[in-house]
Amino acid sequence: MKQQQTSGLLNWNPTKGNPFDYQIHNYKDTISNDTEWKIEKRTNTKEKPIKQIYFFHHLKTLASLNLKFIELLNGVDKGNIVTLLDKQYIDCTKPIVVWFTYPFSQNVKATIYPLVRTFDESKQQIISEHAGYLIWQIARVYAEIYQNHWESVGIYGHGFADLYLEGLEFFKNNEVELLMGA
Repeated sequence: MKQQQTSGLLNWNPTKGNPFDYQIHNYKDTISNDTEWKIEKRTNTKEKPIKQIYFFHHLKTLASLNLKFIELLNGVDKGNIVTLLDKQYIDCTKPIVVWFTYPFSQNVKATIYPLVRTFDESKQQIISEHAGYLIWQIARVYAEIYQNHWESVGIYGHGFADLYLEGLEFFKNNEVELLMGA
């Protein structure tokens, strides 16, 4: 008879529940007023962005993801992978204004709020500094517009499944413009 090992990796017991769903650190994500948007005419002129990052993400696929997957999303800047957004060009602890223009006839201004994760009811961490959080929220706003408000924004020729988010341009005052493709 083979002796049972008792290492830390092999100590599972039924009181811990299903090992597939279990996680060591319990946490709670607080997403209150995570986005809001409205149709708005953009009055300021386009200036040179502080920073640009590039990627090629299918929006409909992104919108279908849940919060657990967002940290896997990232972008590329000058050949280097960008996973965390840098405070030099965007402050993720404050609301971020994102301008949606393509393929709409009206400009849509969305405000995306920070996401706070609380561990063990005491320690807090802002996880909206991950590029994936911002990318995911952008996809969710697009999904909301395409599902429920397409008549009010006016859509030129592209269904939601056609759209790709190809990059982000960061501007002062915590504003972001989207580089879109279809």
